[in-house]
Amino acid sequence: MSDKRYNDKIKKLRDPERIARYEIDKMTDLCLEGIRAETMLDVGTGSGLFAEAFFKLGLKVAGADVNPEMIDAARTHVPAGRFDVAPAEKMPFDDNAFDLVFMACVFHEVD
Repeated sequence: MSDKRYNDKIKKLRDPERIARYEIDKMTDLCLEGIRAETMLDVGTGSGLFAEAFFKLGLKVAGADVNPEMIDAARTHVPAGRFDVAPAEKMPFDDNAFDLVFMACVFHEVD
């Protein structure tokens, strides 16, 4: 496992200014454009920000992150989701288990 990981405060991840920069509605719409998705996996879910957005659109969501504190936060924001402590390089899910796999702001932190 890489020693690269986001160790900043969860509060910072959910800062309204930071969230506004992501244009989450636009991003989720683009991800779903042209596909019929019922399930999604958020790799490097952090506090579950994107999982929460997809959940609000009606998708069944799951997420994974190496930081247990982030997983706890994600579960708080999306109690109906499945969130596991796991690195992006070793997902605890079967192949083809999701209609959409999403990865934002984490690619630079994986091996």
